[in-house]
Amino acid sequence: MNTMPDFPKNRLTLPKSLGVLLIIAIILASLNLRPAVTSLGALLDLVIEDLQMNGFVAGMITGIPPLCFALLGPLAPRLAGKRGPELVVVAAMAAVPLGIALRSVAPGTGFFLLCTALALAGELVKFLRHEL
Repeated sequence: MNTMPDFPKNRLTLPKSLGVLLIIAIILASLNLRPAVTSLGALLDLVIEDLQMNGFVAGMITGIPPLCFALLGPLAPRLAGKRGPELVVVAAMAAVPLGIALRSVAPGTGFFLLCTALALAGELVKFLRHEL
């Protein structure tokens, strides 16, 4: 008696090298998400001084992550439904390093805040965990 389940004959099989690449991509993705939220805290005093921010704007920096999560979180499943979850995940993962790189050379406060929001847009990925 055969206890193995019957798989469809037209099932797609992936090469082992692609499986290894997928595991590496997942590890890199997990490392990619953290710096957008946590990296600014250690440098906040330098950023405030360099961009000549007042207290109100400096306080806004700490409020950007929850604001982005609240605004972008509900959009993630809708975007995934319209564009496909793979495209949304790739775009979100690209937004993180792009936003971090651009905010490191930001000439002014407004651009800095915009780049911070862009970097945090990569957090869309966590709202798609049920879609993938």
